[in-house]
Amino acid sequence: MDPYVGNNDAGINSYGQGADWSDNYFSRDVTGDVTQQPLMHAYNVDVTQLGPKQGITKFRSQATGQMEVCTRTVKYHGWPIDFYMNTITGNVNSNYAEFGFPLSIEGGNFDSAMIQYTLGNNPAEILGLPDPTCISDTKLTPPTFTSYKPDFNSLPGVQSITGTVQKWTGSLNLTPGSPAWLATVVSFTNPVNALSFDAGFSGIAGSEDMLTVYFDTNVIGSLDERVVRPGLSHYVFNFLGASTNRSVYRHQIVNHTYKHSF
Repeated sequence: MDPYVGNNDAGINSYGQGADWSDNYFSRDVTGDVTQQPLMHAYNVDVTQLGPKQGITKFRSQATGQMEVCTRTVKYHGWPIDFYMNTITGNVNSNYAEFGFPLSIEGGNFDSAMIQYTLGNNPAEILGLPDPTCISDTKLTPPTFTSYKPDFNSLPGVQSITGTVQKWTGSLNLTPGSPAWLATVVSFTNPVNALSFDAGFSGIAGSEDMLTVYFDTNVIGSLDERVVRPGLSHYVFNFLGASTNRSVYRHQIVNHTYKHSF
């Protein structure tokens, strides 16, 4: 059982020599070529894949993000002994193929073994099934999304009757009238879950403007003139769920005594 053949492989030609019939069970483990070698005078059986299993959790690249358990065989030098003990105690399955103790004189199949199995077989007979291919951790490259500049003059939408709303391709100018707002539908080329834009306040000194951005009826972000940096700055507001062809509301309000939003 997984015999040591020596650094000069002398055991390959000597083990089993002179016997009426012998069988050799080995596993492919850390011992390398000094064991796990087919013998010239034995019937050779590789029992590696019948060894105990352990589960390794790997990432499955699916939309659900589901994790799967991938099976790996535990390989160790003592497994052929444990294998043979299993064949004595009956702790076997169909993959054991009645090898081990059943082929001994005590097991009752010694005579048929001498007829059925030719000594010195190389490659060895392999018992068990190979480990399944584990799905490796996968790095997904996100799809390319081209910057989109909507033409607000051509998009469907409504706007406030207070204040002034000026519209161009890719830009807006809202002059407060408590409030000034624009609601429009923006069509994207692929599902998105974030809105990014450049914005800045151009009010007079001491003004307290507020810009609020809605996605559908939900506030996804607000800018307070009192605390943001002067001039244009880039902002990214996220919302739940990737969506297409949805309504985006931009809403600007100014009032030096109180602020109102809806």
